[in-house]
Amino acid sequence: MKTFDVLDPQTTLLGHHLLEASAGTGKTFAIEHITARLILEHDFTLDEILIVTFTRAATRELKTRIRKTLKSKPPSFNLDRALALIDQAQIYTIHGFCHRMLTEYAFESQMGFALLSEEEADYREILKSHITDFFRTSLNHSEYSTAQLATLPGDKEKLIHKILSLVEKEGEFPSYPSFEEAYYSYLSARKNLSPITLEQLEFNKIKDLSGNLKSPFDTQWSLLQKETLTLEEFETLTAEPSLLEYWTLENLSKKATLDPTPLYNFRDALLPVLQPTASPLCTLVRIARTVRTTARQTLEEKEILAPNDILKKMEECLKIPTFRSKVRERYRAAIIDEFQDTDPIQWNIFKTLFIDDPIPALYLVGDPKQSIYSFRSADIYTYLSAQKSVSQKAHLDTNYRSDPKLIQALNHLFSQNKEFLSLPDAPLSFHPVNHPEAEDRIFPDDKEPIHYFIYETEKKREKAWPSPAIEQSVFFPFIASEIHALTKHNFNYSDFAVLVKDRYQAARLKNYLESQNIPTQSKSTEAIINTPTFNLIRSLLEALIHPTEITVKRFLSFSTTHHELKNNEKLLTKTLAQFSRPQTLHEALRTFYNPDDLDAHSDYLFLSELLLEHQLETHATLPELLDFLLTQKELPRRPLSDPNSVTIMTIHMSKGLEFNIVFALGLLNRYTGREDFIRHQKEWLLFEPKHAKCQAALQNQEAEKLRQLYVALTRAKHRLYIPLLVDTSHSPIPLGQASPLELFNPTPTDATYLSPQKLTPIPSQPPILQPPLPLQQNYPTHFLHSYSSLAQTHHIPQPELTHELPKGPETGILLHSLLETIFRDPNIDIPSLLKQELPSHFPYETTLNLIQHALHTPLAPHSFTLAQVKHLYPEVEFFYPDPPNYIKGYIDLIFFHQNQYFLLDWKTNLLPSYDLSSLQQAMTEHDYHLQSSLYQTALIRYLSQTHATAPLAGTYYIFLRGLPSAGILYLPNNSG
Repeated sequence: MKTFDVLDPQTTLLGHHLLEASAGTGKTFAIEHITARLILEHDFTLDEILIVTFTRAATRELKTRIRKTLKSKPPSFNLDRALALIDQAQIYTIHGFCHRMLTEYAFESQMGFALLSEEEADYREILKSHITDFFRTSLNHSEYSTAQLATLPGDKEKLIHKILSLVEKEGEFPSYPSFEEAYYSYLSARKNLSPITLEQLEFNKIKDLSGNLKSPFDTQWSLLQKETLTLEEFETLTAEPSLLEYWTLENLSKKATLDPTPLYNFRDALLPVLQPTASPLCTLVRIARTVRTTARQTLEEKEILAPNDILKKMEECLKIPTFRSKVRERYRAAIIDEFQDTDPIQWNIFKTLFIDDPIPALYLVGDPKQSIYSFRSADIYTYLSAQKSVSQKAHLDTNYRSDPKLIQALNHLFSQNKEFLSLPDAPLSFHPVNHPEAEDRIFPDDKEPIHYFIYETEKKREKAWPSPAIEQSVFFPFIASEIHALTKHNFNYSDFAVLVKDRYQAARLKNYLESQNIPTQSKSTEAIINTPTFNLIRSLLEALIHPTEITVKRFLSFSTTHHELKNNEKLLTKTLAQFSRPQTLHEALRTFYNPDDLDAHSDYLFLSELLLEHQLETHATLPELLDFLLTQKELPRRPLSDPNSVTIMTIHMSKGLEFNIVFALGLLNRYTGREDFIRHQKEWLLFEPKHAKCQAALQNQEAEKLRQLYVALTRAKHRLYIPLLVDTSHSPIPLGQASPLELFNPTPTDATYLSPQKLTPIPSQPPILQPPLPLQQNYPTHFLHSYSSLAQTHHIPQPELTHELPKGPETGILLHSLLETIFRDPNIDIPSLLKQELPSHFPYETTLNLIQHALHTPLAPHSFTLAQVKHLYPEVEFFYPDPPNYIKGYIDLIFFHQNQYFLLDWKTNLLPSYDLSSLQQAMTEHDYHLQSSLYQTALIRYLSQTHATAPLAGTYYIFLRGLPSAGILYLPNNSG
């Protein structure tokens, strides 16, 4: 496979490419530069390049990095056009892409217009209602016996959750017979069997010391002896796990003297009927299959799609020629990121669109060594199959993440067994990667870039391996001691990451490290729905959609008590008016932003970013955004912790990330827990270790463990710590239970051999009481700024003035709204507009005269009036980056006159005088010079991207109350 160098002018960009990107080799760098070169060298526009990646976070990162790359290139028309349209970049998750196409081409796809979001909120609620309906309407004795139903969880919510989790699993479950069907199958199988005697039952665990069968085996035995049973007797026989399950070679008594073959024949004939009938899990599966079938019809009637149904619908709609051609014609290039995590449906979508009808440039970018998401339906065999459909194959061969010595050590480690990544039926070899010329990080000790920490002991009866006791006494202390040692020598806690197997190990490690005064951070498992902020934003959206007294009161209840609200009618009226005014989501989030603590602040920003990003991607309306918000019930909170702390993260979560120093702790653990079902290809099987399909599935799981090992061992930049736990008994490990490191079996070189340590708690000390420090609340920087959030306001005592126009913000809002309406429709009848819009307490004549003055007063130092200007653009929204934040706002008026652009801002400040010195004093007090600078920067940036040649002349500040004799201040554009 040849090397791909995106910066080499000789590298061919057009055509279909499979690009294998090993860990740390610059995959995202390659994608952003492929995009830039297609725009620069092949005249592709940005919206003709589709980029599909795995997560929303990845879409954000790609958009940011593509913008940065485009800015770094020499200016050109193509690049300027791409930068101007960067927010229209076609960067999606696969679900986002399918949703966008099905929505945009609803007529061609014959979808109708009911597709609300790529993650429909009502989907799970419909499933839950069907589960509830099932227990109300579908229970009869021919389908389910009383004994079968008695084995189900008694807690309603727990029962619904179990069934729901089965319904939502991708793939087909086995079909089990109804209770009555099982009964007749049993009778049919039993009548041909030879009789057996109690003396033949020479098995362990079924008899007491007297040689009698234990309960309930004694009852089952008497029923098994009968050649025929009543339905009630069959129910008794299947009320408990079957006696026949103990009739195995492994459980045969060592003192057995009789031939067990007749018993095995008896078991093999009846157990396939008895076992699923008695199994609570099989009963749940039968219910789930029924619910899935009935719910599907309801979902189709309501035109609601489950998240993965969107992919199936897209695959189905691509069979419609008009829809397929509409989607295909949009793109000249497609880049599919994280392609190793693609499933067969996704691949068929891409193949149909871009290979069957070839696209000029196609890139399938991924790394089969990092395919670790089979639980999300990712299928490495899809990747391997897709290779055959692509003509050009290349790889990125240089690791830019890690130190040279660490890269060399990893190459050596993985080369100990180059075929360790191979699948049961497909070879997959490791190829060493190169490293750039760079200096290695210097450490204060003499440990190698890969250091093992090893503990040898005999495994006894521990279920978990390592046991929590071994973790606490051996491995956790070593990790803590290394962190303490290195933080004394110019390393920070934030340099360290510990990769764990699951959240339970994460919690144990977190507790231990914090007991040793080591700060930690880990991804929160608390659902965002459980926070007050989630309900606050939900009520905010409900009030925006339906601004009624009830919805507004519900929103205000988060900051106001019932008693306060009852005695403050003005607050309710004012807030109801605010919600009744048309506004964007962004305006509402900014207007009503008032978190009362740091956690609420973090949650508010997190949810705001989530909603705004979804709206940008799907153009969702407010009701659709509320639906989308309700789908985020399982979303965890964004962590809020000390940035200088040790990261604790699962191996799956670490994929794509990098850390200076890594402890690969989670590779140590065996997989001793057993799932009830195991997936083999497209079907779910009841876990039976001896079943051929079950064994094949376990072999694929072990292959994925080794890919997890590759992911974990390639996260480090400077040093990697690998734990080893050696079982000195060398007992055989059952298929599917070995840890990733036991499967790989590395040969340690540089190592520390460990012995158990007693956990020494930090000595308690009597508290030393000191006066409390002044309260300080340090909030993280806002992710978005407006002029009002940046301006320095100064409280200046205002003189008591009299004026016919009321004081306060209401006047400003009203006049701004009236002027915006007038400038949007030059032919509007102004007197009629005022009679329609003015509140009763506003003076009609004064307002009419003020507006006429605004239109007809010459704008000094120029001589024209606004009434003479033809090109007027009121209430122009702007948004631009100002690293590390963004600036957003609205310009009251932009106009074009005498071959120049002008900005204008209306002011309704009540000033003692409107002469020049008073206006200049007001400009300083309210920081209007900053406002002018932001507005001018926004317009200049826009004009530069549109290649406009006319200059920006300056900004007018019109203090409306001072017109017509005064109140005009002009700030020329001095930016050059």
